[in-house]
Amino acid sequence: MIPKKFVRKDSHKKARVNEKWRKPKGITNKRRLNRKAHSPIVKPGYGRKDLERNIHNKANLRIIYIKSVGELEKINPKEEGIILPGVGKKKQLEIISEAEKKNITILNVKAKEYKEKIQEQFKEKKKESKEKKQEREKQAKQLEEKAKEEEKKAEEEKKEEKKEEPKEESKEELNEEEKKKKEKEEKDKVLTKKS
Repeated sequence: MIPKKFVRKDSHKKARVNEKWRKPKGITNKRRLNRKAHSPIVKPGYGRKDLERNIHNKANLRIIYIKSVGELEKINPKEEGIILPGVGKKKQLEIISEAEKKNITILNVKAKEYKEKIQEQFKEKKKESKEKKQEREKQAKQLEEKAKEEEKKAEEEKKEEKKEEPKEESKEELNEEEKKKKEKEEKDKVLTKKS
């Protein structure tokens, strides 16, 4: 007796227990002990025959996993179909377009719809990247303008300081000249008194 489906123990009794197969591990578990009236455990003997393995039920084609365009050359389109596991979208597009040219069926994807969907995603990504690039350029321009404005302000401040400095120097020079004059006058007075 080959069971139609291997189901988890007590999945028909309890709603919280999912039907997905789990190996029974309890010490007193009757299914693990292979008792009568308990459904069987998954074992190698229940597998398909070698000829029936890796055959797609609906398409009746042998399943082959492909990860590059070069592997498509080895495939016979009348007997074999392909599946694209764990491949990036860019590579998937290349493989799908090449498979369409060679009339190879893709079993896990509807080729035309999927291809259009991926192309739309790429277009959206390009638009987003362009927008981000424009925003970055705007920000860079704004930063440059701010830096230029700051430089101009700094230069203007320096010019103003330079203009103010000569006035102060001239006042100091005047003070020095006045001091010299006063000293001369005092010396003259001292000299005139002696004679």
